[in-house]
Amino acid sequence: MDGKWNTSVQELIDIFSQSLKQLIPVMDKAHIKWRGNEAYDDWDEIKRVLFSNIVVNSIVNSNIGIYGGTFARFSAYPKEGDSIFISFDSTEHKLPDYNIPILLDIESISEPFDVVKYALYSEKENNFGDSINTISSSSCQFKVVFLERGKIIQHYVLTVDL
Repeated sequence: MDGKWNTSVQELIDIFSQSLKQLIPVMDKAHIKWRGNEAYDDWDEIKRVLFSNIVVNSIVNSNIGIYGGTFARFSAYPKEGDSIFISFDSTEHKLPDYNIPILLDIESISEPFDVVKYALYSEKENNFGDSINTISSSSCQFKVVFLERGKIIQHYVLTVDL
């Protein structure tokens, strides 16, 4: 199948989240825990594989993949040298100026995948803070962020080569 797919980072995250929700009955049958603090390595690995194939690969194969760089892996605290991240704007509350939230994980607290776990990247200090925060996933508008020598390049939409 050749062609192009016009999409958004938000749509990729929605597809990723929907795919996880579809797996819940199967995970329950297999006795693989997926809720909050009960979830461990098995579930984390499933999330990493889906995130990589649905979100990361789509971004890498898109018109914004030209930036190159190292993509921060899902469920892992950003490492020095990572330069591509999933971020978001929030309708729930304003984040401090010159701070960019970086997606670390999507978790289940009250219902499946209702909470986003994130760290803040400081544009002024050019580094990540030590704290990990959470916010309702329904209040997030996701985007991809490239860090290039301290400069922030943000994209919400992309064209993926199929």
